[in-house]
Parts: sequence; C-alpha cells; structure tokens
Amino acid sequence: MASAIKSIRALEIQDSRGNATLQAFVITEKAEGTASVPAGASTGSHEAVVVEPAKAVANINGEIAAALAGKSFDQQSLDDFLLQLDGTPNKARLGGNALLGVSMAFARAAAAEAGQELFAYIAGLAGTTPALPCPMFNVINGGKHAPARPAGGDSGLAVQEFLLVPAGLHGARERLNAGMACAGALKVLLEERGDLCRYRICKFIGVDGKPGKHGQVHFE
Repeated sequence: MASAIKSIRALEIQDSRGNATLQAFVITEKAEGTASVPAGASTGSHEAVVVEPAKAVANINGEIAAALAGKSFDQQSLDDFLLQLDGTPNKARLGGNALLGVSMAFARAAAAEAGQELFAYIAGLAGTTPALPCPMFNVINGGKHAPARPAGGDSGLAVQEFLLVPAGLHGARERLNAGMACAGALKVLLEERGDLCRYRICKFIGVDGKPGKHGQVHFE
C-alpha cells in the first residue's frame, strides 16, 4: 500500500550515552511516524557512512524533504528512492544515519496508516509470521571496536562480536537462562586461562547504552 508523504523534518538529539544523533519525522496524508537513529561510527570498510548529525539533519530538512514531499511510496520504493538519491555505494553523500532515520520514520507512519503495530508491518514486508525474537548475547569483542588490553597488546581477534544464540531452545525464560549460564561459564574458563583481559569478555551483557542499565547484567 502506497503512502503519500506530506512533509519530512529532523532534529538533533542525544542518545543514552550523551552522543549526538538525530530524530526524523515523516508525516503522510493519514499518519505520522517518528524514529531516532542510534549514534555510531563507521569503522568497517563495508559499513554505511555515518555523517555528522548536524549535517544529516540538514540533509533531511533540505534535499531529502524536497525530493520526497508530495510523492507516494511503499516501503521498498521509498528505500530504493533514497539509495538512488544518495547515489553512492555506502551512503556517503547524504549519510547512512539520515537515510535510516527517514526510512524508519516512514515505516512507523505506514504501519499506523495500515492500523498495524510496527512489528506486524515489518513481518508483512518480510512475509513472515510475527514471533518473539531469539536473544543474542554479546560476550566477546574484537576488531576495531575492542582495543587490546593492556594498551599496546593484541587480542588477535579480527571478528568484531561473538554472539551466543540459543536458537534450539523455546520460550523467552529458557533462552535467557541458557544464554546467561553459557556467558558465565565462558567468563570462568577465560579467567582460568588468564585470557579474560586479552579477549575482552564483555563486562555487561549488551554493551550498547549506559553500562548497568537497560537490563544489562554485571559479570562483576
């Protein structure tokens, strides 16, 4: 179902760590959608380029808003249009954060127009049946996001994140208990080998957001 876009705007906000990011607003003929973009940095050679939030906001309020206002899209055609408008393979001109904000805000507006929750709208796009997601436990960090400890050392891990995924289990409680048990056992094994600092096992389950909040669990 196509949704006619009336207006688009964005403003600069701060995430839970106090880092600057952006919030986008898409108003259609029948609904409004709002989305906040996670703050991040482009470190991998194949990652979308994150531009300065102030620049991303200016791009949304200027070129992107002018190009989209008055046109009708479904989710796929909107995303394709944004990619073509940017014109780079890694979203470097307008910014991956700018395009993501507009896309997510449009998705919320389109879901509201259809009288659906966002998860049901996305499931419809994917052709899947809505279900609770399987939790993933980030337990070891490597790559550029995990400087070696102590300074000057080398963890030897090229992979950015190692995740435990209890995919063979059923039920949220069973999956959570299994993931926590495995993460705790891994910590003990690395402590016994003296590799805890070298491999930088996460101090908290889930390293995004402020440490110790949002359901994160202390290892210490």
